[in-house]
Amino acid sequence: MSASTNHAAVLGPGRMGRQIALAFALGGSRVFLVDAKDRPAGGAAAVFADARREIRRDLALMAEEGVIAAAEIAPALDRIEERIGLNGLDGCGFIQEALPELVDLKRNVLGRVSVRVAPEAIIASTSSTISPKHMVDSVRGDQRFLVVHWLRRPRARSSSGPSPSSRSSARFPCAARTRPASSDLGCRPY
Repeated sequence: MSASTNHAAVLGPGRMGRQIALAFALGGSRVFLVDAKDRPAGGAAAVFADARREIRRDLALMAEEGVIAAAEIAPALDRIEERIGLNGLDGCGFIQEALPELVDLKRNVLGRVSVRVAPEAIIASTSSTISPKHMVDSVRGDQRFLVVHWLRRPRARSSSGPSPSSRSSARFPCAARTRPASSDLGCRPY
């Protein structure tokens, strides 16, 4: 199984996940927006329809403000694919968790996804309130786990700040591998 950093998966189609998927798509990556939640019939379709509506609206606003060209809207939308469940993510080189701040939920999903993706795939969390130490042992191959917290700034596509810091790149080589990908997406570490 081989993974490409030009193919990402964002786990969680909520507000944060939608914006992360949008950043990857604008950066030229193919991205799966993944709903891992058990929902009643039609529930996932409604969540994805809302996500598409919001992403389409945000792209139109970005074009209106001159942040992107209007011609970038359709290709960005085409690069985002909705997925239900964690199967079929094996070609993704970057997995970004964007789930609610519930440690047991994050640990469960991170553990399940870590055995379904390539061993070299980077697995990241967006958590800002849960310490990475409470999640890292749930990931098979914990050296590829890190926290990338995304922040949308005015007139910028996005900003990400990989954690652990550059001082720990020797222990966490995925931090060093994430920095160039962040730059390719138009992101700036903070």
